[in-house]
Amino acid sequence: MPTPMPTVHQVEAFARHLSVERHRAVSTVRGYRAELLELVRRAVPLERNALGEWVQNGRNGLLAVNTRNRRLVVLRLFVQFLVESGELAADPTGGLVRARLPRSTRVAFTVDELRRAVIAARSETVPWRATRDEAVIRLLFATGLRINELRGLDLDQVDLPARLLRSVLRKGAVVTDVPLNDDGATALGAWIAVRPTTSSTALFTSGKDGDRLTIRTYQKRLAELGEAAGLSQRLHPHALRHAHATGLLRVGTSTALIQQSLSHASIATTQRYLHSDLDLLRAALVRLPGLGHVGPSNKKKP
Repeated sequence: MPTPMPTVHQVEAFARHLSVERHRAVSTVRGYRAELLELVRRAVPLERNALGEWVQNGRNGLLAVNTRNRRLVVLRLFVQFLVESGELAADPTGGLVRARLPRSTRVAFTVDELRRAVIAARSETVPWRATRDEAVIRLLFATGLRINELRGLDLDQVDLPARLLRSVLRKGAVVTDVPLNDDGATALGAWIAVRPTTSSTALFTSGKDGDRLTIRTYQKRLAELGEAAGLSQRLHPHALRHAHATGLLRVGTSTALIQQSLSHASIATTQRYLHSDLDLLRAALVRLPGLGHVGPSNKKKP
């Protein structure tokens, strides 16, 4: 029996499945589709060894670890879809394993560093834009939202009296209310008070034209503010999400609650956010009880 080959029709059906049935973000579906169309273009048979080779290598040689792991995730979802739809007899990815990520040298931003970024935001010469950028920093740090989750927020989802963002669409089509602390709520209230009048429903807009801010705009603006603040690492939305997780850990929050705040499906994912906080570990070790006197006993042997 010949080895089955992936087809464009199968990829398009899978993309529709992701969009309609699994409610994946448009950008996610676009990325998965592009990855799998490359699989079709390279005529890679749906067979374990050939797929393993495709996961490992691009057109110019060995791929980066993150790219390899992403390819494997996309591939597994695709073949699972083919098996469930009866187009593939069995999953050929068995035995393919994720590559181990190198230990990150990045550490989470401290509160003092983020305060410097807030001060940098206030230096913007257009007052409403300064208030907006400050609110973005404070809200990402206070909530741990992903940038696409923040981008999708509408004005009517903000419930300041209840200190909540209502019905936030999170990864995996999970809809939930997200609590706000005083800092996040105050920053949002300040932004809403000066937000330019527009017909747009978006919470964060680019001004009087009412356009919803793009992810690229968020990324670019945060990077500019981080540079203006003299931060040692690039400031970007994911860094604020990391700072949120580490900040919660520093005030004694359980990993399970941090998982809930980050909307992670697996607690293992949450733990990867927290591995690099050596200062916190040292502080915990100081509180670890000792085992008594260290050194030779003063008692004489019988």
